[in-house]
Amino acid sequence: AWDLLETMATRLPIHGSRAQWLFDRKVLTPLLEMAGSTGSPDPICGGNALRTLSSFCKLAHVPQEASSLFGNDSELLGDFHRALHCFEEHSSGEIDRLAFIDAVTSWSTASPNALTLVIDDPLLREGWLSLSVSQPKLKSVILYSVATCIDPPSQVDTSGDTVMASNVPSHQLSMRLFDCLGAVNGKDATDIVLSAADSSFAELRLGAYALLNAVAKRGTGAQ
Repeated sequence: AWDLLETMATRLPIHGSRAQWLFDRKVLTPLLEMAGSTGSPDPICGGNALRTLSSFCKLAHVPQEASSLFGNDSELLGDFHRALHCFEEHSSGEIDRLAFIDAVTSWSTASPNALTLVIDDPLLREGWLSLSVSQPKLKSVILYSVATCIDPPSQVDTSGDTVMASNVPSHQLSMRLFDCLGAVNGKDATDIVLSAADSSFAELRLGAYALLNAVAKRGTGAQ
């Protein structure tokens, strides 16, 4: 069931009838409850539910009817916000952290409003951007995540046509996110990324390069 829902949410193009079904409350409510929007996340299904919801968030990149369904549903934004909060509070281990980072990334790239909510929320901000982990691969995932939010990738539909990402954050919001990476980790963000780019671990270097590339596309970031 999880696989089918994720396939429906990620297979392009997204037609209006499919989008309306996915965003129907009869589908969303059980997923949100399992992810923790009304209490503790389900110990077995919580991570899967959060991952499936994050694939729904990616629909907001697509300039079709699904985009307006997500962008105009402030109730859905609030529910997913609460689910992220609860999942972060009850998560433990690297697998949960990866699921949380993936969900925050998908949600933050859905709209500038969602990204602003994450940046303004100390719990989500710290849980997302903290590099106080020993695994280089996990640090690299965080750097890639920030890069994706600053410079969302384009997508390709089933016809092979490129679907340009919408809801790209402004230069100001992008640089605010970059500065938050430094603030959360108690250092200047540029120093953090340049240090990672000089790491002996290849995966950490690649994450740093991706973030430098994304920031360099922004006006003040390039300077």
